[in-house]
Amino acid sequence: MKKNIRIVLFIVLCTSTLPRSYAEGKSSAAFHIWVEPLCGVRWGSLGEYVYAPDYTGSYVKLSYLQWEEKPVWYYGGKIGASLKNITLTGYATGTVPAACGSMKDSDWQNYYYGDTSTKTNYSISDNELVSGIQAGGVLSYSFHPSMNLSVSPVVSFDFDYTSMSAANGTGWYGNEQGSGYAAWDSTNRTIYDFTGETVCSYRRYTYTGWLGCKASYTFSNRWQFGLSGSVSPYMYMYSFDHHFLNTETGDGTYYMDIMSGWFSGIKGEIHTQFTVTPWCFFLFSVSGTACGPIYGKDYYSYTNDGSWTLVQDCKAAADAVYCQAAASIKMVW
Repeated sequence: MKKNIRIVLFIVLCTSTLPRSYAEGKSSAAFHIWVEPLCGVRWGSLGEYVYAPDYTGSYVKLSYLQWEEKPVWYYGGKIGASLKNITLTGYATGTVPAACGSMKDSDWQNYYYGDTSTKTNYSISDNELVSGIQAGGVLSYSFHPSMNLSVSPVVSFDFDYTSMSAANGTGWYGNEQGSGYAAWDSTNRTIYDFTGETVCSYRRYTYTGWLGCKASYTFSNRWQFGLSGSVSPYMYMYSFDHHFLNTETGDGTYYMDIMSGWFSGIKGEIHTQFTVTPWCFFLFSVSGTACGPIYGKDYYSYTNDGSWTLVQDCKAAADAVYCQAAASIKMVW
């Protein structure tokens, strides 16, 4: 019995000293790697625009489609490595297909006559996230002004693919009157019921570079708080949408927009980290991103065969505004 007690006490003593020994070795090591499974939620919207010249030649808003992401759930992970002060991190996430709010389509058809304030067409449909992928990488170099404070310049890159589909809903279209069209909410309008119909689909590909800075402060052996901010020096985007109900050829109308912009995006994040063990950490973050609008060219086609025609005298534009909250577990070696 005494022999068994001694064995148990020996095991407890050994295992209780392991985390400290590991932490001391880890802190003195020059190279670390880690994995970080995560999940989160995104809340915001994607916007696509068409601008056309009015009678003076100035470009004004002709069309605006708002694709809501309210909400979008995602899951994935990060993998990273650090060598002394240099850290490289990669991430990839996928979205959960689900209903995510509404798609709202607005037109200002009286733009050519100088009336840019009267919305002539408006429709609202049920929006569904079909699929989505996000991936990217972050490179940083850490400075330590004090024992508890770390400051790092950051260079990063993001890729975002989103596919959505809008169905059902109702449309209000102002009837033609004199020189132009009536307002969508006037009595001189036609109402359409889209129940049971697919109205529009949308796919967007976004490539964004970021330059920024992050800082973190360790309050105790358990808690760390951090914040970061970045600006996008360059962003490239292209998108495809299919308007099913434009039936001039029986298959609707396809549109392709190609856009880019300089210094057209900002994002910021705050996070907190809790140390569970010397090799395991729990993190929670909240972030916000605003991109665009960025501008480019608009193309159309009546067939899905890859042949496109430039829409003359029109400009395409797009933006994105959203916030995110994410939780993750980080395991370090």
